[in-house]
Amino acid sequence: MNDDYLINLLPSEYVPKPEFRGFPLFILIVLAFVAVFIFADNVRVTNRIQNLESVKQTNEDTIKRRTPLALEALDVQARSRMLFSYGTSIWVMLHQSPPWVDVYNEIEEMVPDGMWIDSLTLAGSGEKKWPSINMVGLVAGDEWSTVIDFYSLMLDPDSKFDKVKISGYTFTKHNQRDVVMFNMRFSIKKTAFLGF
Repeated sequence: MNDDYLINLLPSEYVPKPEFRGFPLFILIVLAFVAVFIFADNVRVTNRIQNLESVKQTNEDTIKRRTPLALEALDVQARSRMLFSYGTSIWVMLHQSPPWVDVYNEIEEMVPDGMWIDSLTLAGSGEKKWPSINMVGLVAGDEWSTVIDFYSLMLDPDSKFDKVKISGYTFTKHNQRDVVMFNMRFSIKKTAFLGF
């Protein structure tokens, strides 16, 4: 006979209680472990974030303390490089190339009236190599022919300079006066200053 179809006529206090099955207990234990794991992971992540923020703050404080020292060190390094560069340039000018006072005086003698030199700079100097000279000159706006005269003097075979090139010019003002600023590049003949 099948027990499922039996009718229980006992009063309710005598009705047997159903057995508590183990499966729901297993689910509760798994859910508890998942909840504990999520909580522990959250605590770990929170601690890691706090540690990283602490490290960040420490690094920022260190950077704030050390930035002036680093800038000062970079400044000293830049100044020492600049002094080394100047020292090297002066050594080249005094020991390796033609006598620069004589070169400047020679250029100055060739400059015609109405024109003046704004700057002279060396270009491409090196060991056993005579450098080129970059010259920036100025002439009054209506005296452009003096530049042509100076250019002709530089190209003269008796000149101590060669490879003369005018590389550009601009119209500008100098001391409230219209002038033409021009750039000229030339080299020194190696036989020009043999007395050196």
